Amino acid sequence: MSDPDTWTSYEEASSWLNHDPAFCVHEDNGLVLLDVDCCFSRMKELSPVASELLSHLSGAYAEVSRSGYGLHIVARGVLPPGYRHVVRVGGFARDRKQPQVEAYHDRKFLRITGDCIQNRDRIGECQPGLDWLYRTLLKPLATPMREPVAAPCLPDDAVLRALQRVKGFSELYERGARPGDDHSALDWRLICLIVEYGTRDAEQVADIFRGSALYRPSGKGASYVQNTVAKALRYKGAMEVAA
Repeated sequence: MSDPDTWTSYEEASSWLNHDPAFCVHEDNGLVLLDVDCCFSRMKELSPVASELLSHLSGAYAEVSRSGYGLHIVARGVLPPGYRHVVRVGGFARDRKQPQVEAYHDRKFLRITGDCIQNRDRIGECQPGLDWLYRTLLKPLATPMREPVAAPCLPDDAVLRALQRVKGFSELYERGARPGDDHSALDWRLICLIVEYGTRDAEQVADIFRGSALYRPSGKGASYVQNTVAKALRYKGAMEVAA
């Protein structure tokens, strides 16, 4: 959906509603999509990896994909920046296609089949399960987060001085986004750094972010920064509980 060459008119897009229903996960709707390929055998046995995913994501929506051999899982929650979107796993290879798990939280289009399994026809909150997924399967690209280097109630300039010592902060804060960058992903990464290493005060996090080169006063809705900060704080709290 990020490629303008694939865009079309409203009338043509609406005509597809007469076919398979579909939806798109976006960072603002707080959903995570897992596309699990080749997880059903020819005898319709579920692979151990898929079974474990369903066990940890007990409140997630789950359906059989159009091929009949894959699985779509949709859960409410967030994933932090730095995770691998595609991971090879065990399963049942088929027609040159290998078993793998794809994970998305933003800008991913999905055609729904409605062929739900295990009576999973509702999308529920699954943050603890998503935290487990991030730690064990998606193999974070970034180094594990450390303890904050600044206390929560310091003035903004003191928090900023502490954050300047954090690897990667200055580049995001001062440089901003470049053509071709995923601007929303950079926003999320910077806000997570502020929450992790600077302050847990939502207003202060938002104020520091608005002082960065990434901030776009007219780029998103008025609530975008507040919603992103709230998600980062929820994620940090869930990670601490899980630990």
